[in-house]
Amino acid sequence: MSTIRRITKNTSILLFSQIISSLLGFFFVIYTARYLGVEGFGILSLALALTAIFSVLLDFGLNTLLVRDVSRDESLTSQYFGNVAIMKIFFALISFGIIYILLNFWQYSEQTVIVVYFITISMIIGAFTGILYSIFQAHEKMEYQSVGQILNSILLLLGVLFAISLKFDVIGFAVIYIITAIVIFGYAVGVYFWKFSISPFTMDFTFCRYCIEETWPLGVMAICTIVRLKINTVILYSLYGDVAVGFFTAASRLMDLSVIIPTMLMLAAFPIMAQYYHSSISSFNAFYKRLFKYLFSIALPIGLATTVLAVPIINLIYGPEFKSSADVLQ
Repeated sequence: MSTIRRITKNTSILLFSQIISSLLGFFFVIYTARYLGVEGFGILSLALALTAIFSVLLDFGLNTLLVRDVSRDESLTSQYFGNVAIMKIFFALISFGIIYILLNFWQYSEQTVIVVYFITISMIIGAFTGILYSIFQAHEKMEYQSVGQILNSILLLLGVLFAISLKFDVIGFAVIYIITAIVIFGYAVGVYFWKFSISPFTMDFTFCRYCIEETWPLGVMAICTIVRLKINTVILYSLYGDVAVGFFTAASRLMDLSVIIPTMLMLAAFPIMAQYYHSSISSFNAFYKRLFKYLFSIALPIGLATTVLAVPIINLIYGPEFKSSADVLQ
């Protein structure tokens, strides 16, 4: 019962924050798409998709490993925080270098290149915020992560309203992402130093090697997953341009809303699963089977309802300019 209460509490906190964040993000997408139009929205979407692919390389499963090990032994917090941060600096340089090479190879427009660079910078800052969020998750202090998520959505929405009032172009919208990422990182750092005991750490190459050996299967799996989800946007842009990407992303962003509940459930359940796997395989298996049933019961009605109502959904949210997005959504 204690475990159930903990999962219920953490799931409820994350679900509440995700609902608020998604609601604010929903209006952010609407205002952005309607203001920038299909073409400008396509450029911004390409930048977000391209950097999302390399954000996985930047993480490479380190956040998941941190949650797993720190949830079992909280004394490892400082060791993980320091060494993972240093490894991510190295991965950030590699990611930025690859993006630079790709942008020059594909010969995108100057405007597109600038937007991609700005979104990449925000992605790198967000990667270090992710370390702190993983520490909050490992300690089952989901409320701090929840506040950060809501604050992030508020800042993005206020930023887009400000950009629209001053008639910014798509580059101005990309700057909003950088400013928001800096503020949220500052918030997460403040919480970490305020609420968690900080102990000194030393750069440990043996520990870093252990992390890479443990995380490379997670990293490869994550890279394959994100490539599967995002490479279609990059291919569409290369073959058909920003308008096609705008239509596609308008639909796919709506589908992001459908995974709120299962995502939050899994985030809350993961520390418990890590503990069960270490202490009781039978409890782990029973817990996993129950979660699978819950997730399936959530997914089926969402899929059916969205397919049937795709046309009125697109018309209501984006307007007739995005009517081709209805077929994509279905």
